[in-house]
Amino acid sequence: MVPVMTGLIAAFSPDLALSPLNYSVDYQSLSTKIARLRAELHEMGRANRKYFQKKWHSREERDSHLLRQERIQQIKAELEAMSGREGI
Repeated sequence: MVPVMTGLIAAFSPDLALSPLNYSVDYQSLSTKIARLRAELHEMGRANRKYFQKKWHSREERDSHLLRQERIQQIKAELEAMSGREGI
């Protein structure tokens, strides 16, 4: 286990926060979280490709597309927090 700094990791991902007795990252938890985010991004990518294949969109489709854009920004912020970098 490697010592790490706390901060944004705990703020964005409480499940990745360090225990008071163990000052190291739980790499299994980190790996699982990254895998979950990748799967989520893959599904959003499929939905976006389907969205962009159409010329006209219903209100529901546009709203869903906007929600996917917001979620992508949230995922980006989570990944930046996990890597310890901001504003990349």
